[in-house]
Amino acid sequence: AEGSIPVAEFKNEETGEMNIKVGDMVDVFVENLDNKNAQSRLSREKAKREEVLTSLENANKAGEKVSGVIFGKVKGGFMVDVQGVLGFLPGSQLDAKPVTDLAPYMYVPLEFQVVKVDRKRNNLIVSRRALTDGSGGSMGNRDELLADMKEGKVLKGTVKNITDYGAFMDLGGVDGLLHITDIAWHRIGHPSEVLKVGQTMDVMVVRFDEKTQRVSLGLKQLRDDPWTKVDSLFPIGSKISGKVSNLTDYGAFVEL
Repeated sequence: AEGSIPVAEFKNEETGEMNIKVGDMVDVFVENLDNKNAQSRLSREKAKREEVLTSLENANKAGEKVSGVIFGKVKGGFMVDVQGVLGFLPGSQLDAKPVTDLAPYMYVPLEFQVVKVDRKRNNLIVSRRALTDGSGGSMGNRDELLADMKEGKVLKGTVKNITDYGAFMDLGGVDGLLHITDIAWHRIGHPSEVLKVGQTMDVMVVRFDEKTQRVSLGLKQLRDDPWTKVDSLFPIGSKISGKVSNLTDYGAFVEL
């Protein structure tokens, strides 16, 4: 039988380009079975969600930490993006000590403990306080790192989580975001094309906001910028060889 998935579920959010090709195998979620017409309604996004929920259930059982971003405040707590799944962080579970300034906690990658996963009720509850209680040593390392944090500094980082828009990296007590546009000088469709979870590498601090403690990282900044030599390498009117890297409705991208 055949099934259909909205094309938008396979488009890159940054470029609008398709990130699949004919013959690719993908996991899908069956939303509706139409036996009469042998046509089923499927979803790739819901399949991804099921995969993440399974990993979160395993993390809950194993007592492992997960990475997430607090992006909104609601009655009784906060909304958290945990690997693309919406989670709830009770206000009392934000920190072991009273919090008067929320800015350092918002829109930055943080670690959480999974408290509850309820698939039927579409409910995910996490806690940060469970990790901060009695963790003075790790908080000390964090304070030392932040005190010496500055733009242009090169640090060793480990990939913790990969999303459509980049990768969260552990810098040894502080988390930073390596955005997809700062991974490579050439165009990439998804960070997973270049990175993998657990991978360790040198990265550069490209932006640091002392007020919010957000750390933005760069990988391509450690390599020569090909655009600095573009005039001499590719003068106008010259004939060169290139590799077609992508086809779109309006033209072709060629890698030189």
